[in-house]
Amino acid sequence: MHHRTSTTPPGPLDDARSFGSPNWFVAGYGVGRNLPLPNPARQEGVQYVLTRMSSLFDAGQIIGTGFANHFRGLPLEVYTDTLRKVLLAHDQLVPNIEGLEFTDHANAPSELLLAHRFSMRVGSSHVEIPATWLSHGYQATIAWLADLVGQIIWERVEHGFAIDISPQDMEGLVLVDELDLHLHPSWQVGLIPALKQTFPNLQFIVTTHSPMLLAGLEADEIVMLDQDPETGDVIARTDERPPKLLTGTELFERYFGIDELYPVNLARSMRRYGYLASDPYRSDDDEREMQRLHAELERAGVGPDWQPVPRKSP
Repeated sequence: MHHRTSTTPPGPLDDARSFGSPNWFVAGYGVGRNLPLPNPARQEGVQYVLTRMSSLFDAGQIIGTGFANHFRGLPLEVYTDTLRKVLLAHDQLVPNIEGLEFTDHANAPSELLLAHRFSMRVGSSHVEIPATWLSHGYQATIAWLADLVGQIIWERVEHGFAIDISPQDMEGLVLVDELDLHLHPSWQVGLIPALKQTFPNLQFIVTTHSPMLLAGLEADEIVMLDQDPETGDVIARTDERPPKLLTGTELFERYFGIDELYPVNLARSMRRYGYLASDPYRSDDDEREMQRLHAELERAGVGPDWQPVPRKSP
């Protein structure tokens, strides 16, 4: 992280930040990223260059699809068309979304609800769904993608650049906390490749607690953060083996430290009970342990439904 004291002369990074240059574009998204309710009132005087990182550090609401109410005329048309291209660029970026519609100048509550709609594929049919009716996984993903597109187009409007830009030409740094937020595991597996294909010139720095996202990354793209048990210092670790070649069990073990076949104690107790109950030559100590495990499992409501084999003399 860049720090500057009062005695340090300004550098090019400080100049770029204070100027808000599009060549230093950075956006950040925290975990509170739901789609906003459509707002018919355009907000004037919003300093996007200062607010586009705020959701990382507080509960600030991102603009998301609300950019449809901030733009007018050609910028609105470009924003809607560009967002449509992003959402439809890869079938794993936002699965089953096939279109979107933004209605301008909505006033009544019923009109506001339908102002932002998405077309979804459900089986062999298509359904028009208000944005705020979508699941949290869809809302969280569409919200930050819509905000990112809006922020980039706003930058270009402010600096007099051509606003018609393809997703492949967008450049900058994007920070996303918990990228897997509310997403089904099958969606998580394809999300990273979809982002890479859709935005080849954007650099993403994201956090996750899901092994499913890792399958789409190269080994040198993953940094594991651990805590030193003695000092409490945060330690960065890397691994040389490509995660795409690992099984789910290996991903859990290598990146999350879950190396038990049964991470839940009751499952281990059931396995041990089964081992003892199937041994006809178990000792007296084994018999007492087996009875203790049986009682433990019964109390937990997962008592075994089979009887131990009779004991035999060695």
